[in-house]
Amino acid sequence: MNLGTTAPRSSVDIFGDVILALNKKYCDNLSRWLNSLLAQEGFPSSRISNQQKENFIKSVLREKANKRKLCDIVLEFTLICRGILKQNMDTLTCDYS
Repeated sequence: MNLGTTAPRSSVDIFGDVILALNKKYCDNLSRWLNSLLAQEGFPSSRISNQQKENFIKSVLREKANKRKLCDIVLEFTLICRGILKQNMDTLTCDYS
């Protein structure tokens, strides 16, 4: 899962399709897979906190029908991991420096 670092942003829709399909048919397995992957310290990026990872997992598992919303969740996660988007409590800011 290189969403957090090297995957091009254009692949978010592809990842969204795959995650949505897994979430519809294999929700329990997807939950275990995401939890085990994201439990690793510093993966996929040192820029994302454990709380943000947990929020990402909860948001993904909650979304079983709306591909556009799921793609937005995945894109936000990707941008936070890359340091382009910073999440402070309930506000999001872009950092282009």
